[in-house]
Amino acid sequence: MASGRVGGTKSLKSGKVGDSVLQIVENPNGTYSQVISQYVPTKAQTKTIKLAVQQMCTAMVQAMMRDLKPLGRVSFQSGANKSKSLNAFSSYNLYKVAREAKDYWYETHDFEFATKGERMKVGGRWILSSGTLKYDCFGGFFGDGFNATWIDPQVRFSWAQFGVWFAKRNEYTTIGAWMDSYKLTYSTEIWIGVYYSNQNEDTEGKYCWCQITLNTKVGRSLPNTEANLENLIQFKSNKWGVKGWCRPTEYMTNRRHALCVGFRTDAGEEDYIAIMGKAFTITYINGRKQISSAVMDWLKSNHDVEWGYWRYPANCVASWTDPVVPAPVPNPY
Repeated sequence: MASGRVGGTKSLKSGKVGDSVLQIVENPNGTYSQVISQYVPTKAQTKTIKLAVQQMCTAMVQAMMRDLKPLGRVSFQSGANKSKSLNAFSSYNLYKVAREAKDYWYETHDFEFATKGERMKVGGRWILSSGTLKYDCFGGFFGDGFNATWIDPQVRFSWAQFGVWFAKRNEYTTIGAWMDSYKLTYSTEIWIGVYYSNQNEDTEGKYCWCQITLNTKVGRSLPNTEANLENLIQFKSNKWGVKGWCRPTEYMTNRRHALCVGFRTDAGEEDYIAIMGKAFTITYINGRKQISSAVMDWLKSNHDVEWGYWRYPANCVASWTDPVVPAPVPNPY
């Protein structure tokens, strides 16, 4: 409401009337003038920087879990059921990425951070599993960013990006002896997680999972042949899953004779590059559920890929503030 300052009914006014702001200013000669300007509302800071960080980190975890939910439901040994395992998967990863934001405010370390309204699946060293098992029931990892047609069936212009292998081990003549050499039982599960970054900045990345189980119809007394091993090791995947043999050749004798299970992209998907991955084991070999601990790690062949060079907290959290605070946002911790 405007109020009069000098004079009677014809006094000058100060205050707000509708969309106008009335001011009384003193002139050099001692008289007063009325000044009218447009009202510009000011928006108070409705959230703190720390709250904006929390929302950013939560959105990143939720985006990751949309792809990896089947894995998260079984990956925490402390979870008494699928719901509690998923809750632990969410909570531990939220703490991990929030801690990264606090400790590495002005630099990229283990995570890319997300800008609001853009790519949420930006990748990082997420915790895949947690448990007391001290070993894994597979031979090792393969990671190859280049043409890898050695994984059968051969596909022209295919890239075998990441997975696990099981050596043929000819010294074990039966399926049962071969399983024992890896401490495998028919209830064993092996899960693989991988993050694919898309080199097109406008395209979101992908999290992929692969579940490996053993076929109970392949008996322990059967001979240890390629065909029987291939029937024994079965898998499911949400994207780009592949199973095939790697065999030594006269030109590459350093290759293992191994059955490989993991992920492979084909022609038309060259923009997707596997950046991080890991695998873990679930076993009941001692009569109770045990899980090996795994955190997504850099894949050696693709560690030099340009990744996250500007997606650090001080830059990205600006888009989550209300109103927007210009980047880089000062460290609130």
